[in-house]
Amino acid sequence: MKEIKKVVIVGGGSSAMLATAFISNNTNYEITVIDKPGGSPIGVGEATLLNFKPFMDSCGFNFKEWFDACDATYKTGILFPGWTSKKEVWHPFIMHPYENTPIENFDKNNDNGFHIDCIKLAKFIKEKIKHKVTFIEDTVQFQSENYVQCENNKIYADVFIDCTGFKSLLHQTDKVDLSKRLICDTAIAGHVEYENEEEKRKYVICEAVSCGWIWKIPVRHRIGTGIVFNRRITSVEEAAMVFTNHWKDRVKIRKTIDWTPYYKLKPWKNNVIAIGLSAGFIEPLESTGLALAMEGAYQFVVLTESGYMKQSTRSLYNSILTSFFEESIDFVAMHYLINERKEKIWQEGRRLKKPIQIDYYNKRLKDPLHYKDSQYSFFGGSNWVTWLRQT
Repeated sequence: MKEIKKVVIVGGGSSAMLATAFISNNTNYEITVIDKPGGSPIGVGEATLLNFKPFMDSCGFNFKEWFDACDATYKTGILFPGWTSKKEVWHPFIMHPYENTPIENFDKNNDNGFHIDCIKLAKFIKEKIKHKVTFIEDTVQFQSENYVQCENNKIYADVFIDCTGFKSLLHQTDKVDLSKRLICDTAIAGHVEYENEEEKRKYVICEAVSCGWIWKIPVRHRIGTGIVFNRRITSVEEAAMVFTNHWKDRVKIRKTIDWTPYYKLKPWKNNVIAIGLSAGFIEPLESTGLALAMEGAYQFVVLTESGYMKQSTRSLYNSILTSFFEESIDFVAMHYLINERKEKIWQEGRRLKKPIQIDYYNKRLKDPLHYKDSQYSFFGGSNWVTWLRQT
């Protein structure tokens, strides 16, 4: 058993800032954040799950302040056009427990998702917590048992949190390769200026196209958008053409992001914890990226409430995060398995490993008593059934 007094977080993106804010507001640990000069987070605008506002509340942030600072809008659901032979699939978030509730009160009584600008989110958080957290601009070279060596500093700590993205500078451990369970591995991201009020929707659109699907996330002043595809099946150039044609040349392309879907077998190993992209990445569908990062920070705080850590703490943390990843992987894979399109990527999507939940819920579509929810999953029975009943 080891006492935790000092925590070092390496990284400066949204995952790093969310973890820093939550840990600093819910523990007495001394926290130092190290970010390289001129760091460039991946953030391209993002939609959240229902755990975002409760998490921000637990960080001590005022709702209106962060809502405005992040160019946020409400996310009341997700529309999936083109995935099946039916016109579209609608996954709603707004299901109020009481009938005839005035619409102006929905934000007070419902769980909501949000559309946010992740880069603005990280800047907002950093400004709000800089009085209680030490920020150091330096480049990490390596991590030893109880310190990180930077170009200009040697910084000691009891726990190190790796939020360095896909590079995972501190946490080079075994990965679970998901390339046979998920089909997409590349995205081209950009943004589109609003042309009219109708485009300012209160929901995300994930529209199936010939080579993959296109997300449309309406933040306050523009639409964050991207095309997701498999680079083995479709080249970046071909996907970019589909993307720009879809938007009739309105889209301003910012970056191409490629990945091999994976998660870390042991996100907490020794005294290093991987959070965010360094812990794993599934794909953009269903907005699990930020949610998994927040869950990592939350579980760290809960499991070290005593101020101490031991091997059983790490083992429990790893089991919980594995559950969240596995349940999310199965739910995302389901979207591809039940598609009815004829293009190559969609045909291969139907050959992915089939989650057992598909057969389970197909047999119980009209029996809500058997809709299972898990403490360690973002997607319960109602989420599965919402999709399966519309296909």
